[in-house]
Amino acid sequence: NTVSFKTDGLDAPTREASLTGTLSGDEIVFRSTGLLSVPTTFVARRDTRVPLAGSVSDPAVVQALMQQVSVPGVSIAIIQDFKVVATFAYGIADKATGRLVGPNTLFQAASISKPIAAMASLKAVQDKRFTLDQVGIGPWGLGFQLSLFGEGWYFMPTGSGWGYHCELVAHRLKGYGAVIMTNGDGGVPLLRQLRRLIQQEYRWDALDRPV
Repeated sequence: NTVSFKTDGLDAPTREASLTGTLSGDEIVFRSTGLLSVPTTFVARRDTRVPLAGSVSDPAVVQALMQQVSVPGVSIAIIQDFKVVATFAYGIADKATGRLVGPNTLFQAASISKPIAAMASLKAVQDKRFTLDQVGIGPWGLGFQLSLFGEGWYFMPTGSGWGYHCELVAHRLKGYGAVIMTNGDGGVPLLRQLRRLIQQEYRWDALDRPV
């Protein structure tokens, strides 16, 4: 199937573009023209991995998940009662040097920083340090996202780019959540599996009303 549309960027003129998808087994091969300066091909693969059971505190479990998606390093922080109660670090932070991931390893936070910056700015407005017109937060600067797990709603900003994926997930009333940082392109399915293990291990109650 082919979809044709128009692109409209802030710093680029409107132009015609098309996206053609071809299904092949567990893959969809997309070919695009007009999105970038040259025709581009990319592939979406169905996730056929069987979820693992276990604990995020078990290195064997987490490292097995990391190997499935070829993610070299991951850092995890667990929040209970509005406090960080546990941190875990696995794998390699820098392939070139072999430096291991540790509790103080800095990862690319990307869009996770958006709601933090927005809240800090709005708090300054509330304290009358400057006005809302002076904040200068653009349409992509807030980064607020609510996600539904079961019957519960969670604050869940994410960040991603070439070579990293990360997320912060939290329930603002019950005071629990997690921050997961990865440094690999396969980070999205890893985030999903780790979040599921954390929910089960720390007994997050997903059966509540939206907040």
